Amino acid sequence: MDINYIIDYESLQKWLNSLPDDECKSFAPQLAYRCALRCCVFTIGVMENHADLTLATFRALAFAGVFNKVPAKAIESAARSAESARSAAWSVESTAWSVESAAR
Repeated sequence: MDINYIIDYESLQKWLNSLPDDECKSFAPQLAYRCALRCCVFTIGVMENHADLTLATFRALAFAGVFNKVPAKAIESAARSAESARSAAWSVESTAWSVESAAR
C-alpha cells in the first residue's frame, strides 16, 4: 500500500501494518509529532475555554518532539532520575513536616 492512499483511520492502520516492525516503530513517533502539530492549530483558537485540552496538546507535542530526537533509553533513564528526585523531595518534605510537628 502506498502512503498517498491514506485517507482515514482504517487506511492508516493498513499501511502501518504493512510496514516491517522496525520501520513502523521508527515512524510512529514522527506520526505522533505531526498529529500533535495539526491539533495544535485547533487548540490555539479555544485556549481560554479549554485550557486542559490545550495543555494536553502541547504536552503531546513536546513529548513527541523529544522522542523523535532522543533515544528511548535516554528518555527512560531521565524519567527514572526524575522519579527518584521526586521521591527524595517528598521524603525531605515529610521529614521536615515531622520535625516541625515534633517541635510544637
